[in-house]
Amino acid sequence: MHVAEAFRLLRTGPKCNFLRSLDKSDHQLFRRFVISMVLNTDMAKHNDLVVKLRRNVTRRKESQSEWLDQKDEKAYLNEAEFLLDMLLHCADLANACRPRQIMKKWCRRVISEFWRQGDLERIHGLPVGPGRDRQTANVPLGQQFFNKVLVRPLYKLWKEVVPEADVALKILNENLAYWASEVEAQRKEQKKESASIKQPCKQSRATSEEGLKQKGEDSFITLHSRKKSGVGNPNKRREFVPAIHVADTI
Repeated sequence: MHVAEAFRLLRTGPKCNFLRSLDKSDHQLFRRFVISMVLNTDMAKHNDLVVKLRRNVTRRKESQSEWLDQKDEKAYLNEAEFLLDMLLHCADLANACRPRQIMKKWCRRVISEFWRQGDLERIHGLPVGPGRDRQTANVPLGQQFFNKVLVRPLYKLWKEVVPEADVALKILNENLAYWASEVEAQRKEQKKESASIKQPCKQSRATSEEGLKQKGEDSFITLHSRKKSGVGNPNKRREFVPAIHVADTI
């Protein structure tokens, strides 16, 4: 829709049409490239794009050939289209490669947008999509997974095409280390909270068992009932540990 609207605006008058100097064939080629680039920002195509890029990088290394060196015009244009697709796809995922403070700022914005969409899905009785449920979201773990599994392999390959991308890759690795430290801090906090819940429960159980010796069978019935209801049972009480709002960490 965005591409269609852009080309509609180009036709509204000469002041908007910066392509008016192109002949028909060049205009069609430009339109083809733009549509392809936008469609390939769809994450559903990510894996296929990475596989194709890896295959092309390997072929270039084996043949020791350069990019865009085909003599055949059709092959040249097809490769140019593919490289432009990859260029925009890399740019679309480039937030992970920005300096940390900028990365965190845009991370908040993107996640907020996802959560608002999830809120609307819940209001309309639709399934809340992955990453869009603010009640269960784990931001550090999600960012670590996304950047490590999806973004970094892409940029490692793109560096083979554009060596200057090494700068972005270095910042990406720094940001990955940051998210890993946030995940570890979160785990330690959860472990600490779990330990603080278990300790009072152990003390409560010891006190109750001591009471058994003094009060006899009646006390055993009371203790057994309390265990069934979750009182004095650390495994039962663990279900009520409040969730950690990890969004606050960014």
